[in-house]
Amino acid sequence: MRIKHLLVLVVSLIAFYNLKANNLQISNMYLRGQNDAEGYKMIKMDVSWDNSWRTSTYESNYDAVWIFAKYRLLWQEGVWYHATINVTGSSVPAGASVDVPSDGKGAFIYRNADGSGSVNFADLQLRWNYAVDGLNNTDSVEICVYGIEMVYVPQGSFYVGDGSGSSSGQFIRGTTTNTPFQVTSEGAITINNTINSELWGTSTSGANQIGASGSLPDAYPKGYNAFYVMKYAIAQGQYRDFLNKLTRTQQSNRALGITGTGNFYNNNTSPVNRNGIRLASDLGSTYPRVYDCDLNNNGVGNELDDGEHIECNWLSYYDLQAYCDWSGLRPMTELEFEKACRGTLSPFPDEKAWGNTNISVATGIMNSGLGSEAPTNPTTTNVAFGNSSGVQGPLRVGCFAGATTTREQAGATYYGIMEMSGNCWEWVVDVARAASRSYTGLHGDGVLSTVGDYNQTNWPNRGGLRGGAWSSTASNLLNVSDRTSVVGDYYNQRYNTAAGRCVRTAQ
Repeated sequence: MRIKHLLVLVVSLIAFYNLKANNLQISNMYLRGQNDAEGYKMIKMDVSWDNSWRTSTYESNYDAVWIFAKYRLLWQEGVWYHATINVTGSSVPAGASVDVPSDGKGAFIYRNADGSGSVNFADLQLRWNYAVDGLNNTDSVEICVYGIEMVYVPQGSFYVGDGSGSSSGQFIRGTTTNTPFQVTSEGAITINNTINSELWGTSTSGANQIGASGSLPDAYPKGYNAFYVMKYAIAQGQYRDFLNKLTRTQQSNRALGITGTGNFYNNNTSPVNRNGIRLASDLGSTYPRVYDCDLNNNGVGNELDDGEHIECNWLSYYDLQAYCDWSGLRPMTELEFEKACRGTLSPFPDEKAWGNTNISVATGIMNSGLGSEAPTNPTTTNVAFGNSSGVQGPLRVGCFAGATTTREQAGATYYGIMEMSGNCWEWVVDVARAASRSYTGLHGDGVLSTVGDYNQTNWPNRGGLRGGAWSSTASNLLNVSDRTSVVGDYYNQRYNTAAGRCVRTAQ
């Protein structure tokens, strides 16, 4: 559809990669109501998903969808920009609340009252300030809207450390041996072992160290304040779509080492450890490459069984940070990791993300690559773990959850977040390194450097890993409080067991 004003070509509806998790769909999208004098236009859409909730008791939280948009000028091949949404002026559907953060990098939509089940928010309209983004009233553009399922983690005190003897390097109180430490505010925390009001760890050296004595400043995100976290780790379909919105130079550093047409991770000719992201075509010169998912390796990309719903492994810490920055989110700290898992409950020794020590391991995969992919023993399974010969890679995000599953059966955290134990290790900002302690939680601005790296101030250039993976065989690695791989030289390497998710501080 070509007009003399803003050209509307919605060619990518990012929501389908979680289709069988909670059926997130963004549909009926177009631009309307252009205001030439003030330089804005409304982005209209319908947003729906299943298994939504909001509760004011117990967890006192809700799920939400983070919506953001990218656009490009039609004459500018391969260069996509982040759309700025006005803080006010949205048209909000009945039954919904919409929050646009002050930086305008996107919007959260969620239930405005307690309830559970499917939601269908029709005719959501977000005000796009295209003049703020440097566009003229008659520019022709292509625009894409993206949605990511998130979970709201409310403000409140919580514990880090579980008091067990098997959670390697776990956090403890000051001079104690295994007493968990309580985070009671976002105020500065002293890291030392001279008095019990200080944060310390059971390891002072090696891969799970607490680091040198010092402090976590006020600005370091400690998990006390409310924040949103991705309901699922980044899926392969999400990462594919991210790659397809980068310039050719940016793709070179973010594309999992893929440079040959038809190849997969590190130029293998078939998927490696269930990662089906492939370089589908390359026009050469300065044109961006095109990526798809082809888990079944039949040369036809993005089929129903091509694995776009599978958690995206082989991600480096730099890859995760770039995705966070591009989507207007930020990396999660390891304190926030424990809050997202445990919530406000007292620690349980050796607890996994689902709140106890019960482990039911997936030993095989059925409906491989489909949106209905599940372990072969779905009614008795809650984690991809143990290096089973039948599961040599991550599974579909949300694959353990069903309409009637309990928290334990779904492998869900206190707040309803999925797969934070097992499936893949998750990149986090640690507390051990001096550079990590200067992290202020600044959100991504939707823009990457010319070479595809994050460009946000005080984002540390190294991170750690938490939560264990499909290949882990030691059960303590699944522990919420285990810090076996928090510090090491992992940050710029890609592993078949490493993935991640993003967060955003609530306003």
